[in-house]
Amino acid sequence: SGVLNHSDARNPYHDYTMVRVSYCSGDSFSGNITQQWGPNGEDVKISGSANAEAVLEWTRTQFPALHTLVIAGSSAGSIALQGWANRVIDRLQKERTRIIVHADSFPGLLFPVGQINLVTFALHQAWGSCSSIALSLDFKVACENGTLTSDQLFRSAMRTHPHAHFSMINSKVDTEQMRYSSVLAGREVMPTEFYKETTLLLKAFVQEPNFRSYLVDGEFHTFLRRQELFIATPLGAAGGGNGTVLSKWLQGFATCQWHSPVPENTCEGRQVNVTEAGDPESPADYCDPALVGQGAAR
Repeated sequence: SGVLNHSDARNPYHDYTMVRVSYCSGDSFSGNITQQWGPNGEDVKISGSANAEAVLEWTRTQFPALHTLVIAGSSAGSIALQGWANRVIDRLQKERTRIIVHADSFPGLLFPVGQINLVTFALHQAWGSCSSIALSLDFKVACENGTLTSDQLFRSAMRTHPHAHFSMINSKVDTEQMRYSSVLAGREVMPTEFYKETTLLLKAFVQEPNFRSYLVDGEFHTFLRRQELFIATPLGAAGGGNGTVLSKWLQGFATCQWHSPVPENTCEGRQVNVTEAGDPESPADYCDPALVGQGAAR
């Protein structure tokens, strides 16, 4: 369903050729290590990085000249997309290839925020991510030093490819993301706290002129692969209000041409200027002005 449904004309990409990367390694396609994680301590090969690279090279061989390249990922695939965007674009783009990137329902936010480098360092060590082929030498060093985060990789891709169009779709209080954040934090992450930190991260992203955000009220997790893609509006996964339906928002990317304008940042709710020092606002149904329309002045 969703963008994977070739028979639904509401799908902006229904007539595109799709390469779907199967996911079984649990490492956001970054792993490159052997761990003794079997039931009785047997070796388990973590090879998400090699799996992704194999698909990338196969795709490069099959499609030597692309008019349009769309890269998309949901949930853990959103994290993988952020880490792989630079390499995928570098390997597949040709002169004047239109590049569109859709990250769905995981902006890369990890708790506890004040100890984010410790959390990401532990994950990178467990997965062997620092030797991933997707990382440049500088990022491999940062990874080994425990200072690398997915948002750094995503912003690097935006800056390296200024003509590409990047976007991110999120529910304001995504239940699955909050559950994952709570596990990492060792405590329950509250909706108001989660949405505040998500807003701050998205505000950093929208400083890049080729990035757009679409925020949905509520707890829903992942849109691109679900029927809710065709009914969701900023007021909820079930629709409502007069806001732009998510699939039509995506259509604006699918039909844009080189250098043409793309859809604006989309969010509905009372406007609240969110700052690092401010307390989490309640309820979590507001919009920071930077995430509405053209946003704050860059």
